[in-house]
Parts: sequence; structure tokens; C-alpha cells
Amino acid sequence: MPMEAVTIVHPEDRSYPFNRIYFDNPQILYHGSWSTYAKAIEAKGFVHGALPFDWKDVATVFEAHRAIGRGSYLPVFLGRNYPREEPPRDLSITGNFWFARAYATDGGGEVLRKTIEEAILFEEICAIPEKRAALEAHWQKALQGQPNHPDTVAALRTLGDEQRLSRLFAEVKSVRERLSRLTNGGFPVVYAIRVQPEWFGDGWARYLSDWETSIRAHELRCSGVLVQADRIIARAEYPTGTDCDFRPTGFHNWEEYQKIWNSSRPERRS
Repeated sequence: MPMEAVTIVHPEDRSYPFNRIYFDNPQILYHGSWSTYAKAIEAKGFVHGALPFDWKDVATVFEAHRAIGRGSYLPVFLGRNYPREEPPRDLSITGNFWFARAYATDGGGEVLRKTIEEAILFEEICAIPEKRAALEAHWQKALQGQPNHPDTVAALRTLGDEQRLSRLFAEVKSVRERLSRLTNGGFPVVYAIRVQPEWFGDGWARYLSDWETSIRAHELRCSGVLVQADRIIARAEYPTGTDCDFRPTGFHNWEEYQKIWNSSRPERRS
């Protein structure tokens, strides 16, 4: 069966875009993505390990921040076994279409967005003397309490090493430019996926329990290798963008959802 494709041109259109049969089927789940990834996804499915970017680029930005003593969000992606193992790459999907739609607005995914944000912060510390001096002063003050703290000493050494800092700056800038090109010109896309309960182990029972009690907020994770291209049954694309604010959860059926949708329409909002 050909994949159903729907284009939503109005950015404030919050309606469910697919066939109602999908809405009523708990085995139809949703994944938010980005249009620049669509060609590969629709040709190969969500192949396990086939990230749209090189995970080592994420590690480069993380290591740069670690070198100057700063914290980072990126270990959430890199995983507990980094650097001994590559990051886990399970697919995140949800029974709530609007949760997937909200995720799709994240400009190519949360990991990509956060990596770019952290790359910019690192570049600013290297390029703006006041920011670099402020961080050095912060770590100098920290040393007053723990004069021999190894990570703090190492951070100050890096901040004072022009050659190493210049090299890290160039690496991080290169990563940022490369990752930015991956998402340029893109827009949100949401896929409807026909899943198998056994993909999720015990998580499926919890998901069904939520579904039956009208709580459509559950996130499930499975190996991307299971989601071949023929499992993708529909695509909704938002070429003019969409919002991430409408995320209804408490509805048993289509009629209850319709009441929520009608009350949220732009022309009825004050």
C-alpha cells in the first residue's frame, strides 16, 4: 500500500491529518522528524544506527566543553558507556500524534539542536575575551576551596593554552557548520508507523493501560532496525512550520478529541 502523504500549509492547523482508522488503532504510533531526513527514512526506514549525522561530531562538542570544565547536555545522547561504546540509537515513538508533531518542530531533533547550541557557546568563550576571562575567574575562585582539584586545574590549563584552544575552536566550528547544513531549508514531518507489540516488551502493556484510561502521553522506544520502510504508512509535512503548544492527552475517542480540537482553533482563541 502506498504511503499516505498529507501537506498542511497553515502553521496554526492543529487537526489530526490522517485517516480516522489510524487514530483509533493503538498499533499506529508516531515519530516526529525533519524533512531533510525524509528521503533516507522513506527509502530505508529507521535503520538501526543510520543516524542522519555522525555521532562523533556530538562527542567533539562535548569533549571541548569538558576540556574547559563546563557541563553539557550531550551525555544524555552519548550514553552511559561512552566512550567505550557507541551511543544507543533506539527509535522514540509515541501514541500521541501531537507529541510527535511537537518533537518535529525541534529543528532536526533535540540532539542536533543542543549540539549546535553548545557549539556556539564554546565558540563564544574562545572568541570573546570577556567570556573567557569570566570562566577563568570562576575556576580560579573554585581552586581557593580545592587547590589541587584535577579537573579544575586541567580546565584552567586549557583556557590558558592558546594553541590548544584555537584547535578546539576550529574543530567545534567545523562541527557546527556541518550539522547546520543538515537541517537548512527543512521543516517538520510526522510519520505514522504500524508497530508490533513484541517490539516493546513490558512497555507495551503500560502503553495500552494508558491508552485505555485516555492518557495518550506514553513514549515507547524500540530498535530502529525493526521499523522498515514498509512500516511507515503515512506522512504529514508542515512546509510553513507548526507550533509545539497543542499537546492534548486526555481523550478516549475521536469525539472527545474533536471537542478539544474545536476549543483550540485559532479563530476561537482570545
